[in-house]
Amino acid sequence: MAFVQLGKVTKRHKCIIYYALQILTPQEVAGLKNPAAIIAFGAHLRQLRVMRNMTQEALANEAGISRPMLQVIEYGKNSPTLDVLVSLGIALRLPIPELLNIPEFTQLPAEPPA
Repeated sequence: MAFVQLGKVTKRHKCIIYYALQILTPQEVAGLKNPAAIIAFGAHLRQLRVMRNMTQEALANEAGISRPMLQVIEYGKNSPTLDVLVSLGIALRLPIPELLNIPEFTQLPAEPPA
């Protein structure tokens, strides 16, 4: 099973986690395989969008997705499909590896089953 390891926890990370806990119900968190990674990706996506002075509406239109879908992704309530990731990368003019380069997390290799 793959897992995500949290690196150095900063005040920003604590704010992201606190914010996510305010909007995600325990059932929503339980339904996610890697909630911390999904929440971090949403925060990372929002940061990329804001750095480009884009509104949610503008990024959603550029990516060909709905604004509510983008909100769900940014809030960490759901993870995007590969198709949506590609569309977001094109809209942000970023290659997928760079879009997924979340500095706070390192994906560790899956351990073989015992």
